Amino acid sequence: MSLVDRVYKQDGGFDALPRGDQLYYLVNVLSGEVHNGGFDQFFSNSSGERYLETVAALNELGASSVEGLLQEAKHVLFGESDVPAGQMERYHLMATSSTERPDYAAVVARLDQLDKEFYDMANDVGALLSRIAEVHGLYPPSDAQRSH
Repeated sequence: MSLVDRVYKQDGGFDALPRGDQLYYLVNVLSGEVHNGGFDQFFSNSSGERYLETVAALNELGASSVEGLLQEAKHVLFGESDVPAGQMERYHLMATSSTERPDYAAVVARLDQLDKEFYDMANDVGALLSRIAEVHGLYPPSDAQRSH
Protein backbone atom coordinates (compact mmCIF):
# COMPACT_ATOMS: atom_id res chain seq x y z
CA MET A 1 0.00 0.00 0.00
CA SER A 2 1.43 3.38 -0.98
CA LEU A 3 2.18 6.05 1.58
CA VAL A 4 -0.67 8.23 0.27
CA ASP A 5 -3.09 5.31 0.56
CA ARG A 6 -1.93 4.72 4.11
CA VAL A 7 -2.59 8.39 4.94
CA TYR A 8 -6.07 8.43 3.41
CA LYS A 9 -7.32 4.83 3.53
CA GLN A 10 -5.98 3.16 6.67
CA ASP A 11 -7.38 3.48 10.17
CA GLY A 12 -5.71 6.37 11.94
CA GLY A 13 -4.44 7.88 8.68
CA PHE A 14 -1.44 10.18 8.99
CA ASP A 15 -1.36 9.88 12.78
CA ALA A 16 -0.95 6.09 12.54
CA LEU A 17 2.19 6.36 10.41
CA PRO A 18 5.63 5.79 11.96
CA ARG A 19 7.52 9.08 12.41
CA GLY A 20 9.83 8.46 9.46
CA ASP A 21 6.87 7.99 7.14
CA GLN A 22 5.26 11.15 8.52
CA LEU A 23 8.42 13.18 7.89
CA TYR A 24 8.81 11.78 4.39
CA TYR A 25 5.16 12.40 3.59
CA LEU A 26 5.19 16.02 4.80
CA VAL A 27 8.37 16.99 2.97
CA ASN A 28 7.37 15.12 -0.18
CA VAL A 29 3.91 16.73 -0.26
CA LEU A 30 5.41 20.19 0.25
CA SER A 31 7.87 19.60 -2.57
CA GLY A 32 5.24 18.20 -4.89
CA GLU A 33 2.77 21.01 -4.29
CA VAL A 34 5.33 23.79 -4.67
CA HIS A 35 6.81 22.26 -7.83
CA ASN A 36 3.34 21.77 -9.28
CA GLY A 37 1.79 25.14 -8.43
CA GLY A 38 3.89 27.04 -5.94
CA PHE A 39 3.38 27.83 -2.29
CA ASP A 40 -0.04 29.16 -3.21
CA GLN A 41 -1.04 25.62 -4.22
CA PHE A 42 0.42 24.13 -1.03
CA PHE A 43 -1.82 26.35 1.07
CA SER A 44 -4.94 26.22 -1.12
CA ASN A 45 -4.97 22.40 -1.29
CA SER A 46 -5.58 20.01 1.59
CA SER A 47 -1.82 20.03 2.22
CA GLY A 48 -2.23 23.45 3.84
CA GLU A 49 -4.02 21.89 6.78
CA ARG A 50 -0.68 20.29 7.69
CA TYR A 51 1.24 23.58 7.64
CA LEU A 52 2.23 23.48 11.32
CA GLU A 53 3.21 19.82 11.12
CA THR A 54 5.29 20.55 8.04
CA VAL A 55 7.07 23.43 9.77
CA ALA A 56 7.75 21.20 12.78
CA ALA A 57 9.06 18.41 10.52
CA LEU A 58 11.42 20.77 8.69
CA ASN A 59 12.63 22.09 12.03
CA GLU A 60 13.17 18.55 13.34
CA LEU A 61 15.14 17.71 10.20
CA GLY A 62 17.30 20.83 10.41
CA ALA A 63 16.01 22.11 7.07
CA SER A 64 15.98 25.74 8.19
CA SER A 65 16.23 27.23 4.68
CA VAL A 66 13.17 25.35 3.44
CA GLU A 67 11.36 26.03 6.70
CA GLY A 68 12.09 29.74 6.34
CA LEU A 69 10.63 29.82 2.82
CA LEU A 70 7.48 28.04 3.99
CA GLN A 71 7.05 30.43 6.91
CA GLU A 72 7.63 33.45 4.67
CA ALA A 73 5.03 32.16 2.19
CA LYS A 74 2.59 31.75 5.09
CA HIS A 75 3.26 35.33 6.15
CA VAL A 76 2.76 36.63 2.60
CA LEU A 77 -0.56 34.81 2.29
CA PHE A 78 -1.98 35.12 5.81
CA GLY A 79 -0.01 37.86 7.58
CA GLU A 80 -0.04 37.33 11.31
CA SER A 81 -3.20 35.18 11.18
CA ASP A 82 -3.04 31.47 11.85
CA VAL A 83 -3.48 29.16 8.88
CA PRO A 84 -7.06 27.87 9.10
CA ALA A 85 -7.52 24.11 9.08
CA GLY A 86 -10.55 24.21 6.78
CA GLN A 87 -9.70 24.39 3.09
CA MET A 88 -12.47 26.84 2.13
CA GLU A 89 -11.79 29.16 5.08
CA ARG A 90 -8.08 29.00 4.31
CA TYR A 91 -8.65 29.82 0.65
CA HIS A 92 -10.87 32.81 1.41
CA LEU A 93 -8.29 34.27 3.81
CA MET A 94 -5.39 33.85 1.37
CA ALA A 95 -4.04 37.08 -0.09
CA THR A 96 -4.33 35.47 -3.54
CA SER A 97 -8.04 34.65 -3.23
CA SER A 98 -9.11 37.66 -5.30
CA THR A 99 -7.47 39.63 -8.07
CA GLU A 100 -9.47 42.60 -6.75
CA ARG A 101 -7.27 42.90 -3.66
CA PRO A 102 -5.09 46.01 -3.86
CA ASP A 103 -1.97 44.01 -2.90
CA TYR A 104 -2.67 41.07 -5.24
CA ALA A 105 0.12 41.80 -7.76
CA ALA A 106 2.71 42.33 -5.02
CA VAL A 107 1.65 39.13 -3.24
CA VAL A 108 1.89 37.10 -6.45
CA ALA A 109 5.29 38.61 -7.26
CA ARG A 110 6.64 37.77 -3.78
CA LEU A 111 5.26 34.22 -3.95
CA ASP A 112 6.91 33.80 -7.35
CA GLN A 113 10.23 34.79 -5.77
CA LEU A 114 9.75 32.30 -2.93
CA ASP A 115 8.76 29.57 -5.39
CA LYS A 116 11.94 30.21 -7.40
CA GLU A 117 14.06 30.04 -4.26
CA PHE A 118 12.41 26.70 -3.44
CA TYR A 119 13.04 25.40 -6.98
CA ASP A 120 16.69 26.38 -6.58
CA MET A 121 16.79 24.09 -3.51
CA ALA A 122 15.47 21.04 -5.40
CA ASN A 123 18.70 19.09 -4.92
CA ASP A 124 18.72 19.90 -1.19
CA VAL A 125 15.09 18.81 -0.80
CA GLY A 126 15.81 15.62 -2.75
CA ALA A 127 18.78 14.89 -0.52
CA LEU A 128 16.61 15.56 2.53
CA LEU A 129 14.02 13.05 1.32
CA SER A 130 16.76 10.48 0.67
CA ARG A 131 18.20 11.05 4.13
CA ILE A 132 14.78 10.58 5.76
CA ALA A 133 14.27 7.37 3.81
CA GLU A 134 17.72 6.06 4.71
CA VAL A 135 17.64 6.98 8.41
CA HIS A 136 14.16 5.53 8.88
CA GLY A 137 14.70 2.48 6.66
CA LEU A 138 11.90 3.40 4.29
CA TYR A 139 13.41 1.51 1.36
CA PRO A 140 15.94 -1.29 1.14
CA PRO A 141 19.55 -0.31 0.48
CA SER A 142 20.70 -0.48 -3.12
CA ASP A 143 23.41 -2.94 -4.21
CA ALA A 144 25.93 -0.05 -4.22
CA GLN A 145 25.08 0.79 -0.60
CA ARG A 146 25.33 -2.87 0.51
CA SER A 147 28.84 -3.21 -0.91
CA HIS A 148 30.24 -0.42 1.28
